[in-house]
Amino acid sequence: MATNNNSFQKLAGRFFLKLLLALTKILPKTLFRALVHALTKFSISNKFKDRAKTSLRILYGDAMDDKTLDGKAKEMIGFFLNQAVDLAYYCKKGSMPVYEDFIEGISGKEYLEEALMQHKGVIALTAHIGNFTMLTHTLTLAGFPNCATIMREQNDEKTEQLFTELRNMIGIKWIKENESKSNVLALIKFLKNNGILIMLSDQRLIGGVRVKFLGREKLTAKGPAALALRVGCPVLPIYSLATANGKNHLMIKPPIPLKKTGDLEKDIFENTQIFMDEIGNIIKQHPEQWFAFSRWWRV
Repeated sequence: MATNNNSFQKLAGRFFLKLLLALTKILPKTLFRALVHALTKFSISNKFKDRAKTSLRILYGDAMDDKTLDGKAKEMIGFFLNQAVDLAYYCKKGSMPVYEDFIEGISGKEYLEEALMQHKGVIALTAHIGNFTMLTHTLTLAGFPNCATIMREQNDEKTEQLFTELRNMIGIKWIKENESKSNVLALIKFLKNNGILIMLSDQRLIGGVRVKFLGREKLTAKGPAALALRVGCPVLPIYSLATANGKNHLMIKPPIPLKKTGDLEKDIFENTQIFMDEIGNIIKQHPEQWFAFSRWWRV
């Protein structure tokens, strides 16, 4: 029974996604945006709102009352629905926006330029915040085209095929997570070719190390620390944050000094903790842009 229900949910999800993409061809963007918000309100809004509120309680503790949390959760949902609508229309056009229409500003560009001069590649430490799905495009427009994001595959194979077609259609550069786990050498080669490897670190991919994230101990991806220690490449926090006018601000921060004691296990743990502290801080600064719906953050 559970298997049948799961199959139905996957089928319904694919149908809904294809329907929305088809509607972009006949509806103006403003009307499509209103439709998506309305459909979400009547279908999945409460589910996602409850997830967001749980995550926000972890973030704020008792400092925020339920009414305020409710408003913040709705703001989060609205933010990512707008991002989804933008992506749908990029797919409709079959191309991505140009610099003037997409980027409002860049801070810290010199840090990335200096890091790439070492010719060891760069690990871009980032999180599910802001316009994370489009970070490769943001970096490309900023003058750093040799970049790729490690992305988790969808549970449903046919849905993953659809997402793959859409990513390829609009030029989102990515590496499948399963490929990165089975072929670390490919990632090392990418870095040694002076690539910028974007790693969404507020999740657990495979294995993991227990560190504190937003005050809770979590089994967290150790890949960024393990790769950086192995290759010797710089690790820079990089985020694409939305601005008030709907564009993006590319924030590039100085490289994080790696701790190297010679004890690999200890070094992975300590550096992963430093990385997660950085990610926790950026989430606290921009909570409304945090994709706070994952079960991993709430348990």
